[in-house]
Amino acid sequence: MVIDYGGKTAAMIDCANAKPTIERLTDLSKNGIKLDMIVLTHCHEDHYAGFVRVLSSVDISALTYFILGLSYKRDTRAGKRSRSVIQGIRQTIAQHCKAKPTFLLPNGSIQLGNMSVNSIYPDENDILDIGFGDFYTTSVCNDIGTVVKISYKIDEKTYGILVGADSQAEAWGRILSNGFDPQANVFRFPHHGSDFSNDQVSVDDVLNAIQPEYVVISVGSINKYKHPSESAIRAISKCQYVKKILCTQATHLCSGNSSDTNVPCAGDISFCFSSTGIQVTPDDHDHACRIKCFCSPICK
Repeated sequence: MVIDYGGKTAAMIDCANAKPTIERLTDLSKNGIKLDMIVLTHCHEDHYAGFVRVLSSVDISALTYFILGLSYKRDTRAGKRSRSVIQGIRQTIAQHCKAKPTFLLPNGSIQLGNMSVNSIYPDENDILDIGFGDFYTTSVCNDIGTVVKISYKIDEKTYGILVGADSQAEAWGRILSNGFDPQANVFRFPHHGSDFSNDQVSVDDVLNAIQPEYVVISVGSINKYKHPSESAIRAISKCQYVKKILCTQATHLCSGNSSDTNVPCAGDISFCFSSTGIQVTPDDHDHACRIKCFCSPICK
């Protein structure tokens, strides 16, 4: 995710695929816009794989902040791999960045012009309460991934983007009870559209708290976990606040053919905030044209 928040700077949150990110940042650089903040929500490969290539390929001379999501206990095998990834990112930054960026842990706030970036989860107590265990566990890593809310003020309007990382029910239960306002116009749904509901918190609870107009699901056509979940998509579809669901690629819920790979749907998604409202790419007409070729897309 690349965020151009006005002026001459931009932010990047996670990066699994380097190519489109490099293309977007290169386009921005032609207008004098440089990357000054990066956020790594957690150290799963589908969130960090493109980082080093991006940072080696674009101008990061203006990089000021690096928000680093905590992910693993140090003495585990996964912890060593996580530290190796982070070390590689740090080394790349040191090689290509003139200044020394501030490395921030979760639960902080940064003001960048008209934009504020709040890491709303986890804090130290969340991490200690959830615990790490002695071995690699995907669920624990997901539940301590950094959840970020970006607020952008234009004239008298304030817009919000909530990036859900891969957070599961444990995390959302804590987020909804910590007193922080999660409301946002755009919600990047967690964990590629998985249904994280349990007997304490549900997808409905989270959607009703956030009240998003647009829900973005970052997902590939073929994935062994069968993301997104049909129950999660149906919950989003019936939410009274949601105007549109936008998935980066079509999946088994759309194409009806599990052998299809990398089937584009919304693809690269863009939101442009202004004093008059939100402009979305693809717009309603383009999106309708893209999904009409699928057998039974349930996002209609």
